[in-house]
Amino acid sequence: MDLPQRRHQCIRYPLPATRNPPPAKKRMSGPPGAGSGERPAITGPGAPGRRYRPQMPVIVVGADTELGREVAAALTARDGEVRAFVTDPSSADPLRALGIKVAVGDVSDASHIEGAAHDVFSAVLLSEAASDDRERSFAASYEEVVSAWKQGVIEAGAKRILWIGPEPMPGSLETGVECASIDSSALSAGEVASEAVRLDDLADLDNP
Repeated sequence: MDLPQRRHQCIRYPLPATRNPPPAKKRMSGPPGAGSGERPAITGPGAPGRRYRPQMPVIVVGADTELGREVAAALTARDGEVRAFVTDPSSADPLRALGIKVAVGDVSDASHIEGAAHDVFSAVLLSEAASDDRERSFAASYEEVVSAWKQGVIEAGAKRILWIGPEPMPGSLETGVECASIDSSALSAGEVASEAVRLDDLADLDNP
């Protein structure tokens, strides 16, 4: 008899701050690294302790929401293909002007999502698009819409899900799909977009 697959929850960001952060080092005169006791910051690909992956296709489901548009635009600042799934046809042209490949359809239809997400590595899911006033013909509840999203992107081959919303993503995921959840109530729109880009760039989510 086949054993059931293990399931897991998303890592929630931003992570809680440490209760007792270490005191800041006293800054000394002179350029960083020249006897000042301070090392210059190293960020981006190649930074110690972080592994980054080559840019692979990513889709933003709900890119016709205000936050979704900002996230999609931020993702285009890097190399790699960015796709968007929207319901509102009028939102497509501004996204295409940014070089984004846009699919228009019903966000509650798992087959629509699967077709648009074919062979992506990452899927960014905007919770607002599962609960706002748009038409959703294939699901009767918020939870059913989210379930259709997960089904669609996983069957399309996605290996990573980034969930963006004020609440954690409902349900769980099968092992083999990485997941991070960004708390949109704790960050500004720009910070959410930057965090989505940062997490999508990582080689794995175990080393955030």
